[in-house]
Amino acid sequence: MTIALEDAWEDVVGKAAKGLGKDARALAGETGLPEEKVAALLRAELDEYALRKLAPALNVDADSLIELARGNYHPGVEPPEGLLVFDFAYPVPGYAEMRVNAYIVHAPGETHAVIFDCGGQPDKLATALKDRGLSPAALFLTHTHQDHVAGIDELVRTTGAPLYAPKSEPYPDASTVADGEKLSFGALKISARETGGHSPGGTTYVIEGAAAPIAIVGDALFAGAMGGAPGAWEQALERNRKNILSLPDETVLCPGHGPITTVAKEKQHNPFFPEFKQR
Repeated sequence: MTIALEDAWEDVVGKAAKGLGKDARALAGETGLPEEKVAALLRAELDEYALRKLAPALNVDADSLIELARGNYHPGVEPPEGLLVFDFAYPVPGYAEMRVNAYIVHAPGETHAVIFDCGGQPDKLATALKDRGLSPAALFLTHTHQDHVAGIDELVRTTGAPLYAPKSEPYPDASTVADGEKLSFGALKISARETGGHSPGGTTYVIEGAAAPIAIVGDALFAGAMGGAPGAWEQALERNRKNILSLPDETVLCPGHGPITTVAKEKQHNPFFPEFKQR
């Protein structure tokens, strides 16, 4: 299953501009580009020369941005044993092609399984558990935006498993998980790291005990991009650096939208983090 990237180059440009509070006039003044040219870039009209000039004013890496614009980046990561990836359609007004991810994680050789986020098709998650002989030990929410919780109430009823949500972003009838808290389910060890910005209490769950280290990152980070965070842009960037990109390079990152990736690939290819690039 190949999942398309969540964001194109113009999404990266738009998120950075909004996050920094810079409009076309301000960016034109910083870059020397005509305001009309900047406005055209913000409308997704590609000009690679202008895009390279614009990148430093947005604090993004120009080469990675051009790579996205040319369609040359996809992480191509295969799920390790014990990680099940689900990519569900979740159409909304104005964005009929929207999709959202959910994950099931279990330790090889064990039947204890933990589900992360839900989307709107809880029946498919329940069926996957049954087909593989897995026993749902817990359900976790990375954050409480509607696309990630649409079917969670039904999934709780179906599985009978306890539900956990971030302490800074609670959900009805869910136990809360604080930054730094650790929980265990069989051989799976789960540590919570606060990565708020896109949402107030967005949380990343770092998992040990599967065939490879895994981090369920929600909408904090995408392959080649990150979740929008107007009003909390610098916070979102810093928490991603500190609590996600500080993990070992081989850690498999599982975002709320788009394909899975790794810490190493995002350090090298994600435009929002130019400080990690190796040329």
